Amino acid sequence: GSGVARGCVPFRSGIMSDLNSAELLIVEKLHSRCRNANKIEPYLYKMLRYHDLSNAGSLTFPKFAQAISPVATGISDRMLQAIFERYADGDLLQLKVFSTEFSLGTRRESGEYSQGNGAAPVTSAGAPAPTMG
Repeated sequence: GSGVARGCVPFRSGIMSDLNSAELLIVEKLHSRCRNANKIEPYLYKMLRYHDLSNAGSLTFPKFAQAISPVATGISDRMLQAIFERYADGDLLQLKVFSTEFSLGTRRESGEYSQGNGAAPVTSAGAPAPTMG
């Protein structure tokens, strides 16, 4: 199999490495703005939060794309959509969860593509991923 869980958007098989590369490019740009790795999470959170006009603690894809654009130059809308879907819960991206997991690389390292329903991460073999703790 391609390692992408069933029920996820069918992308070509290289999507995982492309997705991770795109995320790492954003992380690199965040690093260049922060200079301190410990500051990436709060910086990213504030950047996204600025576009959360309703104070809901979440963003839709169009707002996410707008919010992340300063550090996502050169990344296609399709790839931004894939990043959004990797972390979103349905149509909404929870800002705190995204900021934490994106800056730590939790889902990149587990190879997770789409959680979507808040379930435990699933490995490419279909078994629940071991929880870090």
